[in-house]
Amino acid sequence: MNDKTIALVLKGSVVMPHIMVPIVLGKANSIKALERALLEEKEIAVFLQKDIDLDSIDINNVHLYGTLVKVIEIAKNNKGTIKVLLEGKSKIYLEQLEEAEDILYATYRMLVSTDMFESNLEREIAWKNFLKYYVKYQQVNRRVSDAPEPKSFSTEDFELSLDIVAGNIVVSALDRQQYLSIEDMFQRLS
Repeated sequence: MNDKTIALVLKGSVVMPHIMVPIVLGKANSIKALERALLEEKEIAVFLQKDIDLDSIDINNVHLYGTLVKVIEIAKNNKGTIKVLLEGKSKIYLEQLEEAEDILYATYRMLVSTDMFESNLEREIAWKNFLKYYVKYQQVNRRVSDAPEPKSFSTEDFELSLDIVAGNIVVSALDRQQYLSIEDMFQRLS
């Protein structure tokens, strides 16, 4: 089933599910879209723009995998921009992008993962490998001090744990976007 909501196309930021991300909006149509979404109490679909040098936005210049987000907080500043704290909710796939009254609207479908493990033993083995590599990453990369500790993860919601790690590791927006576009959980583990 497809749903429709207001869309924001970001330059250089990817919002992952289950992660809070601050962004700054400066374009008039982005601010208008945010204000409309707040008035209508709607979640917003966010996507990464492919070519940041292009001012025009159409479906060919937008990565098709994005995130449905909730606006947590906004703060206007005197430079005409708005700082917004977004919380990623769900992974989505863009079906259609259209503009009306200078606001982008996305028709999207929710992406839901199924349990990939055939047995509890398989789940435990994958879990132990995941934790081992994450702890190694934390040890060599000092910039993940704000990242969650492995003890806060759960084998019961493997996908949630993977998304939290992906949202906290230090990678480029394109690398994060590539990860967001992988639907198969086995591939995301590699």
